[in-house]
Amino acid sequence: MRIHRRVKRRISKTEFRRPNSWTTVLASAERVGAANQLHWPSMKSSGWSYLLAALGLVTPAAGIHRFYLGRPASGVLYLLTWGLFGVGTIVDLFLIPRMVEDENMRRLPPGRLVHAAALGAGLPARYAVTTRTMDDADCGLDEATLDATDVLVYWGHWLHDDVPDLAAERIRDNVLRGMGFVPLHASARSKAFRALIGTTGTFRWREGEDRELVWVVDPNHPIAQELGPVVVVPQHEMYGEPFDIPAPDELVFISSFSGGEVLRSGCGFHRGRGRIFYFSPGHQTDAVYAHPAIRRVLGNAVTWAHGTRGALGRSTHAPAGWFA
Repeated sequence: MRIHRRVKRRISKTEFRRPNSWTTVLASAERVGAANQLHWPSMKSSGWSYLLAALGLVTPAAGIHRFYLGRPASGVLYLLTWGLFGVGTIVDLFLIPRMVEDENMRRLPPGRLVHAAALGAGLPARYAVTTRTMDDADCGLDEATLDATDVLVYWGHWLHDDVPDLAAERIRDNVLRGMGFVPLHASARSKAFRALIGTTGTFRWREGEDRELVWVVDPNHPIAQELGPVVVVPQHEMYGEPFDIPAPDELVFISSFSGGEVLRSGCGFHRGRGRIFYFSPGHQTDAVYAHPAIRRVLGNAVTWAHGTRGALGRSTHAPAGWFA
């Protein structure tokens, strides 16, 4: 689940403006890669890694899983010592999920922001796109930027604690004033989302090759428009119940996985004047945001979340007899 060190300090903000200023969307993402790249390079497989490691336990070819995962030096050591006399190979069986993710992260080309581009492609073409990084002042989440934003689309994975508390408070206050908020994937654990829903946003997870079926449970909901009864994501990270969120005000999608787990994967909430839509698909090593149906969900979610701005409510003094 963790982000590779090379990209750990990166986060982007992408702003989409409709030509007539009808909607402004600020999208935040923790991903790097070519700006126009919506499909990731060929990725390494946990299944193949386990198979190769198992072969190393019963044949002289110990360590071939390390060659497969881009670690030739330790692969040679394993070949010469039969996997550190078998102990190293057995330990690797527990380390393979992290090793696979590290190698897949390494294979992403450095430079611009893959998820930012993918999120942009998920929205209607009428939006123009600009990008920023976490190195910007206030992580790009300053008050003036958020005040000019109609909908914040937020993709986060492992840098939630790096976002200043003040920035998360700004997001919360702007949502209460009417800014739409669309947190994606692991952003259920973001400071802003937790502050708005009042729970931890924790869930079960598994890094692997599960097939995800995103079931439409409210086909009449605006976010489900132009979708079939189910969206098939061929390979994705598993997120499962128990999912520590309050009962959604509007439940649009439930996902099931090939391992048998389920998740409330598309949940709408109303907080103050703002609308929040949490959507779980979007793991960084799977080209989820290139999926046409997922793009449709993102566009529909932005349209649904766009509300009307207003001032935060204030407590007012009521002297005796004020209503007489």
